[in-house]
Amino acid sequence: MKTIIYTSTLLIITLFVACVTDKGGHSHDSAEGHAAHDEHGPEVEPLNFTLFSNEYELFVEFPSLTVGQTSKFAAHFTQLNTYKPVSEGELTVSIIKGDKGIRHRIDAPSSPGIFRPALQPKETGTYKLIFELNVSTGKVIFEIPEIQVYANANEAVASLAEEDNGDEITFLKEQAWKTDFATQEVTLKPFYSVIHTSAKVSGQPQSSVAVNTPADGQVNLFALIGQSVRKGELLALVTGSGFENNISTKLKESKIAFEKSK
Repeated sequence: MKTIIYTSTLLIITLFVACVTDKGGHSHDSAEGHAAHDEHGPEVEPLNFTLFSNEYELFVEFPSLTVGQTSKFAAHFTQLNTYKPVSEGELTVSIIKGDKGIRHRIDAPSSPGIFRPALQPKETGTYKLIFELNVSTGKVIFEIPEIQVYANANEAVASLAEEDNGDEITFLKEQAWKTDFATQEVTLKPFYSVIHTSAKVSGQPQSSVAVNTPADGQVNLFALIGQSVRKGELLALVTGSGFENNISTKLKESKIAFEKSK
């Protein structure tokens, strides 16, 4: 008899729990449950940008902007001279289309280097996204010229094709700030491959000729080393004795022959 009473009680409790689930529970097997799940919308990979000025680096990450939805930004500011987080200042983030836009100002970072503003767009379209960091040394502005505001999350997912980043490694700014680590903007510059070594500069073998003389004489140079010369230009005059083409001897013989002819 006790066994029958225990079984009946267990059955009543089971039915009671089932009734509660049908009335107020969240069941993924019911149509209402699927509708409630769809309200969360599809997940979109967050956007991220890295921007540089002369003194600061901005790494910002945020979900795609959709009408009526609040997008929260995680803006990481780094001082390039020390590569440490910005510890003070105020940040204003704006989206502007034409002469209209919305903005949000944060008076201080929520944690060293990180500001967390938020925007809730009202209309779709292509906007300029602007970050204005105001610190004690002045104001610095970062601009993303084109950022899209979508009608809903489904449109954002369809437009933002997921990229295959392969085996990328995530290294958070919070980690980088604690180590000897820095980033630098990639710019287009002339590239030279330089190898530091010692050397002796000499002329090519075919650029010099060694001349040996069998007799004493003189060489009179008319050009200096390194001087530009032209084809046919007289570079040196060689005089000596003991060989037939002695210039001085021929000159004297010519003078004597000239005097005799007169």
